[in-house]
Amino acid sequence: PKNDPATWQHMVNYAIGLGLSQTLVKDCNYSESTDDPNNPKPGCPVWTGSTYTGGYDGLKAGTLNWPKINQSSVGDDPDGHVYDLWHMAINSRGKFYSADNPDDLVKAFKDVINTISSAAASGGGARVSSNVARITESNPTAFVARFNADWSGTLQAFPIDPEDGTLGTTAYWEAGSLISPGNSTTSPRKIFTWNGSSGQEFTLTGTNACPSISNLQTVLNKKADGTVDNLCPERLVWLRGYTAITGASWNSSTQIVTFTAPKHGLKVGDKVVVTGVTSRVTVSGVTSDSVAYNGAYTVATIPDINTFTAVETITTDPGTYVAETGSIKDDRVRYANFRDRSSVLGDIMNSGTVYAHKEDFGYGGDNIAVTGGKTAYKTYVTGKASRTPVVYVGANDGMLH
Repeated sequence: PKNDPATWQHMVNYAIGLGLSQTLVKDCNYSESTDDPNNPKPGCPVWTGSTYTGGYDGLKAGTLNWPKINQSSVGDDPDGHVYDLWHMAINSRGKFYSADNPDDLVKAFKDVINTISSAAASGGGARVSSNVARITESNPTAFVARFNADWSGTLQAFPIDPEDGTLGTTAYWEAGSLISPGNSTTSPRKIFTWNGSSGQEFTLTGTNACPSISNLQTVLNKKADGTVDNLCPERLVWLRGYTAITGASWNSSTQIVTFTAPKHGLKVGDKVVVTGVTSRVTVSGVTSDSVAYNGAYTVATIPDINTFTAVETITTDPGTYVAETGSIKDDRVRYANFRDRSSVLGDIMNSGTVYAHKEDFGYGGDNIAVTGGKTAYKTYVTGKASRTPVVYVGANDGMLH
């Protein structure tokens, strides 16, 4: 019952009982002498704090059973009704919670929300591509696309067991975590679009403005309902991915904070949120990490296309900015009115992955030319084998990745 195999629309129940824990630990072993029909044979499960612990294994093995309801000649046993909440949760592949105090109730609601979000993250849009790719002849790999509850997506590469075809549990990589910041200067994202007449790079101009020679500016200056808000630069930067912060400084005289974020696309007056920034502070000879730079700000000035200052000041020295190292890059600034995302890869729903490398689809031999081409198909297959393997997938962020 822990597994929910249903692919059709169905209801999963999450039940919270208030102050019922003491009822769910009753000794209800079946007695031949009393023969109370409300008591199951051989006995009922005992609640130990979690849906799938305590008596769950006994229920699954058949060594325990649920108390019956309305079966006794001497009247109903209310304990059976209490157990039925737990019973219902298991049968519907949900969860049961017994809250004995306010803290338990808060924890229960949090877990319900997190569990539902997690279930949505592996929902019906996720599927293994029918095109199972082989990175090498001895290393079969499946590319699995999914969507998350916040409308972001994941694309993972999993090993496939050559014996039974099952997927491995540890992914080789996840594409969303490999995407560079939208404003990266060392490894910039290459995003291209069609402006109605020609292909065009999807990026800001050298002055942090939207391209004025295309209809991109017209479209991106509007909300979804068509209202003009003139947020084309902010919107384009958000669509390119997250905006990395590469520096932060504090003026001890003015208490003004300055952030470095290449091609940030912001304007004076914009409301922004800064996260992930770490600094180092030394007090009385003791050095420690600080997160004082993080918070909500209003853009005060734009000294250049790579920096901005904040209206809000910091009264106490926030310390020296610590540059990010390693693969995790989470020093970021976001235009506050735009949605935060767990990944800049858009949600992938009902979109299969395509692996392109050295596949030979058997279209002919030396004498059959590729459509519109000048070489035989066999020559084409031989030539593409030396190319870098690529995985393609379409996402609901408007991009083919």
